[in-house]
Amino acid sequence: MLRNLAVLLLCLLAAPAGAATMNLTYSTQNGRNLIDAVLTVDPAVFTAPDGRRAMRITGITGTRNLSAITGLAPASPGDFFDPNQLYFLDDAPFDNMGLGFTVAGTTRLYNLIAYQSTIWPSDVFTNEFTEITWSRDDGYAEYVSQRSARVALSPLIAAVPEPSAWLLMLLGFAAIGLQLRRPATRAQRQVA
Repeated sequence: MLRNLAVLLLCLLAAPAGAATMNLTYSTQNGRNLIDAVLTVDPAVFTAPDGRRAMRITGITGTRNLSAITGLAPASPGDFFDPNQLYFLDDAPFDNMGLGFTVAGTTRLYNLIAYQSTIWPSDVFTNEFTEITWSRDDGYAEYVSQRSARVALSPLIAAVPEPSAWLLMLLGFAAIGLQLRRPATRAQRQVA
């Protein structure tokens, strides 16, 4: 049993949380296209051949005009690093292809494209997105030019283990400590 507890404890300690989150809020100046979402990013930062740094965006949850955001997709092919991935870059919050996502109840792909941006990483991104685009069923994109309000991306929050993981670690340490402190019992012969 002690060996099993030790293996469990090592597994918990050897599996750090592998993602970080960033909050995204967006609205146009006319109050339409309200987006409130949480982006999940892989916290590993890597450097491209031209020296730019990037982190891969791995997921999105949230709403657009109270409709659930159901998926994440590149805004268009030809991304700088990988055509099937989205990234935060150090010279703009999103790569020049934008951030794409799908919404429940529609086949459209909505994209946010940054034209004015600040340098990453900063405490708060305030970038102006000037277009929202979406793809039609025939695959062609429609561009709707809408002067946007400011987009706010809150700073990255380093991922930490969930409270249940902390509880399991504490219980594991307690169990190991109790096993080590308990004196060994010896079997005694019964006299008949």
